[in-house]
Amino acid sequence: MEKLIIEVAINEALTRDDHPNVPITPDEVAQEAYDCANAGASIVHFHGRDPKTGEHRPDDATICAEVMEKIREKSDIMAYPTQSYRSDVDAVNPHIRVLAANSFAPLELAFQFVGSGGWGTTRTGLMGRSLAGDTLTDSGDPKDPHALLAFCRETGVRPKFVVYELGSLRHLVACRDAGLIEDPIICHLRVHDRSTFGPTPDVRGLLSFLDVVRPDVPIEWFVHPLDLVDQSLHFQLNAIAVAAGGHARTGLGDQLLCFGVPESNPQMVERIATMARLMGREVASPDEARAILGVRPRVA
Repeated sequence: MEKLIIEVAINEALTRDDHPNVPITPDEVAQEAYDCANAGASIVHFHGRDPKTGEHRPDDATICAEVMEKIREKSDIMAYPTQSYRSDVDAVNPHIRVLAANSFAPLELAFQFVGSGGWGTTRTGLMGRSLAGDTLTDSGDPKDPHALLAFCRETGVRPKFVVYELGSLRHLVACRDAGLIEDPIICHLRVHDRSTFGPTPDVRGLLSFLDVVRPDVPIEWFVHPLDLVDQSLHFQLNAIAVAAGGHARTGLGDQLLCFGVPESNPQMVERIATMARLMGREVASPDEARAILGVRPRVA
């Protein structure tokens, strides 16, 4: 079995009131990324924050670039920010374009949500519109995902897709067959116990995602257990991913408390890494993770 990639979501929109050790400033985020890399993580996901006020600044290119440069100075871990929360920007957010062009700390990964019937949300009118097959022309909508997929193919940034329903994976396979997504498909399988959409947060629910992917389609998947009521499910679902050949995602940004204990990001990563090794699966280094995901070589 290939090595395990561990991704850590270190802050999201959390505040110090949520957890006293949430990293806010670029220096804090860089140090947290370094500590998580030493614990076994090879990918870090972060949200930009105003270093003085802690205000959520998810698409601030200057802040995100500073974070990524400081991370690069300390570690070779892959780092990528969130997408813009605004509805009036292009599918290729301005900060994504800026970060991809940064020669010192270039963006290597970018993510896109895939709706249950296709791309986008009902607000943009794209929900349910197939991207593959007979509808390969751009819609002209600023959120049309063609722009992001073309951008990724041109720049070498690897797209990661967040899916909630089985149909989302069928859709990604169709896009891959149409030549819009390069192998391997990289996706996050979101599972919940706070709502009734998507598969159930257990072994049958998680693995049901994979039943819709043909054996000939290369796919690298991460379990993405988000903000679970039953805190123990966070590590149970990651254990299933470890055993089934998937990859893990953890961190305060996804699960503030585990077993009732406010662990730190590095502690959460270390728990996953220890669990994986006890199960006989080695943990991937950042460069090994790049090779697994088909990420372009780093710029010296």
